[in-house]
Amino acid sequence: MKKNYSKTYFILLFFLLCAKQNSVAQNGQTQNGLERFLRPSIDSIIKPRLYGVTAAATVGYVGLTFGFNELWYKDYPRSNFHFFDDSQEWNQMDKVGHLCTAYYQSRIAGDVYQWTGIKHRKAALLGAGTGMLLQTTLEMLDGFSAEWGFSPTDELANLGGCSLYLSQELAWREQRISFKISSHGRPSSLKDVKLTSVNNPLATTTLEARAAALYGTAPQEILIKDYNTMTMWTSVNIWSFLPNRETSRFPTWLNVAVGYGAENLYRGENAYDWTDKQGNRFELNSLEYPRYRQVFLAPDIDFTKIKTKSHLLKFVFKGLSVFKFPMPTLEYNTTGKFVFHPIYF
Repeated sequence: MKKNYSKTYFILLFFLLCAKQNSVAQNGQTQNGLERFLRPSIDSIIKPRLYGVTAAATVGYVGLTFGFNELWYKDYPRSNFHFFDDSQEWNQMDKVGHLCTAYYQSRIAGDVYQWTGIKHRKAALLGAGTGMLLQTTLEMLDGFSAEWGFSPTDELANLGGCSLYLSQELAWREQRISFKISSHGRPSSLKDVKLTSVNNPLATTTLEARAAALYGTAPQEILIKDYNTMTMWTSVNIWSFLPNRETSRFPTWLNVAVGYGAENLYRGENAYDWTDKQGNRFELNSLEYPRYRQVFLAPDIDFTKIKTKSHLLKFVFKGLSVFKFPMPTLEYNTTGKFVFHPIYF
């Protein structure tokens, strides 16, 4: 089973925090000082920022690569470098996850480079390169693990995410199309779904226990790991594509979003049984809990298009832009049903 892509989110967050925090001590702690600190340099490179970002990114990259190698891979057998085809697993939710993660790693890195004063085009290229470096490093570590392997489809998804960021920066100098994530949380009813082992009648479990073993139990783990609760979105800013947008009264912040999700994913392959560490095999009723895909259509909010002179608010709005805003949503799924959600998370 190919491991969940979610570990890459920690690299994204760690890179951002290191890059920003490394230079904060050089700036005032007052509101005006914070505004100056967050304001990107337009005219020239601010060397303390550049040196701080470079140092933080280098230490962060080396530290996290070593850390993941020690904490994640050390307990699994190593092998010669090899490829692994996981293109048919998880209803491709992991591939969409790679798209989103690579996109935001590139976007955050590009923003940080521009913040130091590096010119826009070069910063965008460096941002996309950083995203590919981070993602490819993890794939290379997979490639030397006997448990997994280098996934060409993962790498293709990584390239797609980085390319979406870079192509928009080079063509429009803005992100008109972005990836987002949302999660409606794990239903408590899973604990009521009790299962008995098919090869050991004394062994029992619940569907909640299976979900916890696969995806974790903490809210942040469910948000970024549980494929059954998350939805990946492509959000398009309508105002950005209007021919006379500067004189248009159309809301600058209104997006339309198309989402992709899946339900009842309790193993990577398209199957309904699994074996726990004690050798007990469990099987889920495929008629009651069929694996299926979901497509969503909903309005959305692009917080980065809300006009403000405050660089603090701009920073907050960029953070919020990672997540899809809850809105009325229309769902179509591969069981052949249309479902309207008054509010969908």
